[in-house]
Amino acid sequence: MHLKNLLALHSGIYRILRDRSQFFLIKRKYCTRQPESVSIGEIVKEIKSAERPEYVPIKYYNDNIPLSSLHHLRWMMQKDILGQDIFLLGPPGPRKRNLVMQYLELTNREHEYVALSRDTTESDLKQRREIVHGTAKYFDQSAVIAAKEGRVLVLEGIEKAERNVLPVLNNLLENREMHLEDGRLLIPATRYDKLLKVCVVWYRNRKTLLSIPQRLVKMTFLRIE
Repeated sequence: MHLKNLLALHSGIYRILRDRSQFFLIKRKYCTRQPESVSIGEIVKEIKSAERPEYVPIKYYNDNIPLSSLHHLRWMMQKDILGQDIFLLGPPGPRKRNLVMQYLELTNREHEYVALSRDTTESDLKQRREIVHGTAKYFDQSAVIAAKEGRVLVLEGIEKAERNVLPVLNNLLENREMHLEDGRLLIPATRYDKLLKVCVVWYRNRKTLLSIPQRLVKMTFLRIE
């Protein structure tokens, strides 16, 4: 090989390696993680410690993910900061689920996962009744647990849900309400707090020394975190 061609080859390889190193440097600067916050571009979100770390995804996020995925994560962070729900559309495959898990791992968020199918019923979303020691008991499912514990509810396969399940999901996502099988009612946190203030004023006027949270539980109201 001639010396001129050899020098051109070495310069081309150096240029490729330099551009590649600059690309990963840009990605590292674009997404930075700290103990108390995470930033993607100019979007910064505070991170809180998880009460149940076993519900936080692991080994999904790494520093070598494509830049396009970082753009998606940035958009998801904007929606999260605004307090809006996120609906991901895309071709069949695990990428949408991986994006969600990457974001949850990045922000240290607990989650509940539900894979919807044509066999999914309301009981799979609300509560299941089981016989324990001769008595019927209701056990909360993932959607109810996520609402009560303040976790992120991940629903996969919305297009597969039957018509009798869609109203339940719509009422939960839009109104933050759900009627449970045991007679209780999930209501938004703002409405619960307003109701609590009204009850406090009423009980003070009546000079009653009842416990307000226990009274509200007896009235079958549950606060969605």
